[in-house]
Amino acid sequence: MNKTYKKIILCLVCLFMFTGCTSGGSKITEEAASVDTLVIAVSRDENTFTPYTYVTGSPGLDVLRLVYDSLFSFDIDNNIIPWMIEDGYTVDADNRVYRMVLKDGLFWHDGVPLTAGDVKFTFDYALTQARSRWKGIASQIESLVIENEKDITITLISGNPNYLRGGLCDMPIIPKHIYEGIEDAGEYAGDTIGSSLYKLKEYKIGEFYIFEAAEGYFKGDARVSTLNMPIMTDAAAVSQALIAKQISASTRNIPPETIRVFENTEGIEILSCRGYAPVMLQFNCERKYLSEPEFRSAIAYALDIDAMIGTVALGYADKGLPGFYTDDMAGALSSRVYEYNPDTANSILDGLGYTEKNASGIRMDGASPITFEVLVYSSNTARIRTAELIREYLSSAGIGVTVSAMEADTVDEYVWPEFDVSEGRDYDMAMWGWSAPVQLNPASLVRLGMSDYDSGDLNIGGMRSGAYDSLCESYLGTVNAGQREEISKNLQSLLAELAPFVNLWYDRMNYAVDAAAYDGWAVQKGAGVINRYSFLP
Repeated sequence: MNKTYKKIILCLVCLFMFTGCTSGGSKITEEAASVDTLVIAVSRDENTFTPYTYVTGSPGLDVLRLVYDSLFSFDIDNNIIPWMIEDGYTVDADNRVYRMVLKDGLFWHDGVPLTAGDVKFTFDYALTQARSRWKGIASQIESLVIENEKDITITLISGNPNYLRGGLCDMPIIPKHIYEGIEDAGEYAGDTIGSSLYKLKEYKIGEFYIFEAAEGYFKGDARVSTLNMPIMTDAAAVSQALIAKQISASTRNIPPETIRVFENTEGIEILSCRGYAPVMLQFNCERKYLSEPEFRSAIAYALDIDAMIGTVALGYADKGLPGFYTDDMAGALSSRVYEYNPDTANSILDGLGYTEKNASGIRMDGASPITFEVLVYSSNTARIRTAELIREYLSSAGIGVTVSAMEADTVDEYVWPEFDVSEGRDYDMAMWGWSAPVQLNPASLVRLGMSDYDSGDLNIGGMRSGAYDSLCESYLGTVNAGQREEISKNLQSLLAELAPFVNLWYDRMNYAVDAAAYDGWAVQKGAGVINRYSFLP
């Protein structure tokens, strides 16, 4: 038994062992029995789960949504629905003016009423902070007017048909009485005070979280009173704990090679959905050689993605498109793809003048071999294996690759220091991914590639293209949804040509849950089982 697994068992003993009502079978039902406590493994330490301290999109943002609400949200199928506001909201014809009224019965976890003043403070405060995700949303606002404690009018600088989905569904509302006077929210170490159905009761760095159901939540009392969430970074340890019924679920997708084992384990249910979190080979477009789009496209042709899906994901994945969006998304451009073609890859590299090779078969640029380092999270064995396969394919094309597995925080600091692309970058290539909300946001093509880092706040490769910027400006400059979709297709086509990354695949989301301990699990597309709908009445 490895050290991580021993720690999780110790955590479970020291916390509360779950006691729950048995569903009488493994069928997932709409009317779930209430449960006192569930133990759910979280795959990494996400700090204090505030909007300014969480680390990753998954599990960080997924769990954050259990603690902080947003004005709008997504239903189980990712359709936009009003959440904290009444149904009778209005949006003008130019998608510029949004009028809404807060629902009754909104409270912070410390009992203080949540008002329109908190909403205004949330957007104003985001402009003072470094976290680009929230700043990018708030910076689009020309004015946010509150007439009383409930009525809110948001006027954008220019109309944006995507602002509901990419802005108001995304932005978590924070309490003014907690953050007022705090200059750097990223350094805030006080209580985690949100307004959603769970509040953070206890957190021990590197070991566990305990969440308790918030009393009087306006959507109804949570069906699970306490969520014990031990931090388990080792996928094998998670699988062992699930099979031993020491945990009831995990924020982590179960590895494809273990699906058959779980299917044969009594009481375990496999819940699946299509994933929207890509597995990518991200390039630093400011590095020598990688600054050339032709060189990057040669790498894309050199990779047999279908074979890698079979080897790493055992087929439980959907091949990515070079234009980023999945083929089931509205407006996705699937006409341009990079099919595996090592002859084309070699022809491009030869055409760039890199024809000489050393004794190891690596292409030379004068006296210097062309080699790169690929960074990868040491905790993600699937991505490490993917990086190793990439090394083999690129070696065949005469490109040298070193795989460097590091702690996730270390990789993040090299690739996306302080989560601010304007801070620069210090890497060659990295195994990377984005969480589902990036995939679901139609404006993400701007965020991923525009060289203006206010709008291109996810441009971690530092790509610069005048043609791409011009299309982004056209996209942002129109409020017509049909015109935006056409521009989006042009952006996807140009993104495929520029190849700032190779969009390898989207892992299908497979979760093993103990359906005998709790029968209320719900699968939200792109988010999995750890979502509000798994615990709401």
